[in-house]
Order: sequence, then structure tokens, then C-alpha cells
Amino acid sequence: MQIYLIDKKIEEIKAISKIYIDSWRITYDGFVSDSYLKSLNYHDAEKKWTEFLNDTKNFIFVAKENNQVIGFVAGCIDDENSEGELYALYVDPALKNTGIGSKLLDKFFEHMKENNITSIIVWAMSKNKNAISYYKHKGAVEYNHRMNSFDGEVVEDTALIWRQI
Repeated sequence: MQIYLIDKKIEEIKAISKIYIDSWRITYDGFVSDSYLKSLNYHDAEKKWTEFLNDTKNFIFVAKENNQVIGFVAGCIDDENSEGELYALYVDPALKNTGIGSKLLDKFFEHMKENNITSIIVWAMSKNKNAISYYKHKGAVEYNHRMNSFDGEVVEDTALIWRQI
């Protein structure tokens, strides 16, 4: 498996967009409305991730095997405050629990350390106990909460933080 930083290559943006939408539809089924999940589409996701990469503080690593993107991790760096954010960590739903996410997260932390980032925050939907448990297992602690809206439905998000990586 290869893990590397991408630029705005359309083939990789298409692949991460598919993983992102497919993962959302599975992971958040029952957490947000069916109408919201059905409204998600690959084209909008491609636009979202292309725009995400237009900000020079943002980056995406992909995991590739047999020339196929099988997962990605996205983040941003705030140089002024030596802080970062884990924006997204998704693996092809067919390959969940195979260690790909952990390898991507390791690469993410390595990149942050190389950029002198000392603390990292991640937001997870509070109902997503698997994600919260995973991040805690990786050393994060609960930090804050906020309310978010999807298709008019309000959900709670939990912030977790690694104070010192």
C-alpha cells in the first residue's frame, strides 16, 4: 500500500469523493435523515474536495493499493498557533477494520509533526460512538461540543483533541 500527499488530480478527487459519499451513507444511516443522505452526490463532493485543496493550509493523503484509492485523510494546519485539524478520515467501506485508517492517521500525525504542529482537533458526530471510541483509543480526549444541522435536523458534534502529538 502507498500513502502519499495529493494535489488536485481529478482521478484522486473522484475516488475520494466516492469513498466520502459511500461512507457517509453507511456510517450516518440513522444519525441524519434519509433525505439528506440521498441528496449527497459525487459531483458536489468532487467540488467540495477540490475547493478544500484550494486553501494552502489544507492537505489530503490517500492510501492506494493496486492503483486504486482505498482511503484518505484530510486536514489543515494553522501555523500561527501550531494547531491542526483532522478534517476527515475515511476508508472504502468494504475495507473497514483492516488497519488502513490507522496507517493514514499515522501518516497524518507524521505530517503534522514535520510542520511543527503540537495539538490537533477533530469533530465527530456525537452519535458516532465508533469514531469517538477510535479517536480516544488513539489518544484524543473529549474537548468540546457543538450543534450542527443536516437537512434541518439538528445533531450534536463532539470535539476531541490531541493536546500534544
